[in-house]
Amino acid sequence: MEYVIKLINEDSSKSLDLTKFLEEKSEVVIGRGENCDVRLLNEFVSRRHCSITYHQPSSYCVLPDFINRKYLLSIRDLNSLNGTIINNSRILDDKPITLGEGDHIGIGGIEYYVNISNKVSYDSKTKEIK
Repeated sequence: MEYVIKLINEDSSKSLDLTKFLEEKSEVVIGRGENCDVRLLNEFVSRRHCSITYHQPSSYCVLPDFINRKYLLSIRDLNSLNGTIINNSRILDDKPITLGEGDHIGIGGIEYYVNISNKVSYDSKTKEIK
């Protein structure tokens, strides 16, 4: 994966780095339950609250980076009791909603915003930043 994908909260201890989960599989389930990929131990979060899916950018269609970032992620509510909020609107059914850089997500009363950045690696032998 060429991106670092995080859900950022004002309280940095509540921020979520989804990159390692999305490198292993394309969909991450967020909830309070033990079988969720990301567990939020909050009474307002359902056992299986929502899922975030990573869509691999296609190699045959080269788009400017800011456009690619808009279509990298989607979120779906998993029939949670308190709902999933995207940019101040509750998701009404389980249809996926596209997420982009800076979008706001509310899960169990916790507010996050989406941060998508390029992954940077450093080659110590060639001293190049990739």
